[in-house]
Amino acid sequence: MKYDMYDEVLEQPISLEKTLKAEKSHMKEIAGKLKGMDKIYLVGCGSSLSTCYSTRDALEFLSDINIEVHTGYEFVYHKKIQKINSALIVTSQSGETADTVAALRKARENGIYTVSITNEPESSMMKESEDAVLTRCGRETAILGTKTYMTQLLCLYEILFTMEGSDESK
Repeated sequence: MKYDMYDEVLEQPISLEKTLKAEKSHMKEIAGKLKGMDKIYLVGCGSSLSTCYSTRDALEFLSDINIEVHTGYEFVYHKKIQKINSALIVTSQSGETADTVAALRKARENGIYTVSITNEPESSMMKESEDAVLTRCGRETAILGTKTYMTQLLCLYEILFTMEGSDESK
């Protein structure tokens, strides 16, 4: 079978739709838990880190939410993590990115509320976080994670914009 790069691109809307259908009410619950948090940490590596920065930058125009973005490694060695009334959202396609999993574990050890967004239902991140959103992207075959990137971004937007009260689709 010949690989057509456009097949991957055309799968994006399907991944977005499947994820929203399966996870929208759960993401709304997570948004409710985040409401009133003093600080939210967004952590990822590679393209997942990019979704964190994009989300933070979009929210800066509408919100006073205190959001910090870190790589997993930076979070693990961060000396001034706010432990009280804070949350960590980690993103990873595989759910096994070593630095990101280490950040998740550090947050849990420090009593920080944790949320994972990943595409792998049996991953460490899905099992170890307090709340987890499973993206419905199927196997990612492109070098650039097109489906997973867009779906992680959608999940971050859905959770954080709903938390902020900017969700008009109630």
